Amino acid sequence: MTLGMVNSGNGYVITVKNNQPRLYQAIEAQAQAKPLDAHSWQQLGHGHDTRCRIKVGDADEVMMTNWAGWQR
Repeated sequence: MTLGMVNSGNGYVITVKNNQPRLYQAIEAQAQAKPLDAHSWQQLGHGHDTRCRIKVGDADEVMMTNWAGWQR
């Protein structure tokens, strides 16, 4: 499924669990760097206050060589 999203030419967001330790650690390290871009928003409704933030970072060499489909 991920490769299909990459080939479509669209942007994408993927959730990563820590049961993939190398990938998780690489993403955690990248998350500490200054993002290339970021977007925040707040949703209010049904008694909930949800605050969201998406940060865009660059894939490092570990990500590029170990996980098919990663693109810069």
